[in-house]
Amino acid sequence: MRFEESSMKRIAIFAVLAILALTPLGMSLRVNATSATGPTFVWYFGYVGNSFYPQSELGITPAQMIMEAAQLSNAVGYSNLRFVSVVSEFAGQDVTPAMYPTIESYVSSLRSYASVVYGRIDLSDFNLKTTPSIYAKVAEYVQLGLNGIWLDGAIGYYDKVGGAKFNTMMQNIAELYPSLNFILNNAPANLGIVTPTGSWSSKAYISPSVTKGTYDMVSASTVASMNALYPGRVLVHFDAFGQVETEPMGLFADKSAAIEEGTVKAIASQYLLLYPVLGAWTYDGSPYRGTLYNSLPYGGYARDTVGSFVSVMTG
Repeated sequence: MRFEESSMKRIAIFAVLAILALTPLGMSLRVNATSATGPTFVWYFGYVGNSFYPQSELGITPAQMIMEAAQLSNAVGYSNLRFVSVVSEFAGQDVTPAMYPTIESYVSSLRSYASVVYGRIDLSDFNLKTTPSIYAKVAEYVQLGLNGIWLDGAIGYYDKVGGAKFNTMMQNIAELYPSLNFILNNAPANLGIVTPTGSWSSKAYISPSVTKGTYDMVSASTVASMNALYPGRVLVHFDAFGQVETEPMGLFADKSAAIEEGTVKAIASQYLLLYPVLGAWTYDGSPYRGTLYNSLPYGGYARDTVGSFVSVMTG
């Protein structure tokens, strides 16, 4: 069975490489980029459970996403590039075993172009008391070939269970999977900061959000406080929740392409930024109807901002 799955995976990868061979590099990015000099994180939403959301929401296929991954890697460099939220699950919306070979093949293709590929786990859905537990979910993600975990709701769960339990959980995961990387979503700054103990934090980034109610404001004091705990590993993102109008991503996505491009350039000039290449969620009450933010020049609600974003990444 494993031999048959491995053969299927090789066939899928060869098919994608054939597509890439027929596609001029830079077709979508349209920039003459040089490699970035540090880690470059991009939202690259993909599977949610068994569904490939770029295709179901925007009409963008896995092959197109892999093509874009190759171009991003060519622009910023394999060792710098990190894809975030490639696989995600919610309670009751899990990846079924029958889909493992398909998703494993997709993750393997992306790992040809990026040094770290993160899956998303929401700690309100999967934690120490749920079935399946956070440990089981991490094991599944490692089986799928992911070598990074974006922990959504990290600060909320830390606040709920306390620092000792949270740190023990993270240390256990880090010791079980020493090559695993982490990003902790610490968006609600009013809950404090996930304060690490133990060696697990050496491979973790902390991720505050652009301030709620704005699309372009970042709390310098919050970033400074986090940087004292995670030196050089503070990653700013646009937080998103499609049902709330004041979430930063919803506000950001409702601006003109020129304002979006200027905002990304301004924030990235001061902070390490999680670039919104494909994701996160827009506001459900906006013209984008809660779909994924799409920076590409094709697909539903295409913004055609990716070229500008890559210029910032490599500038």
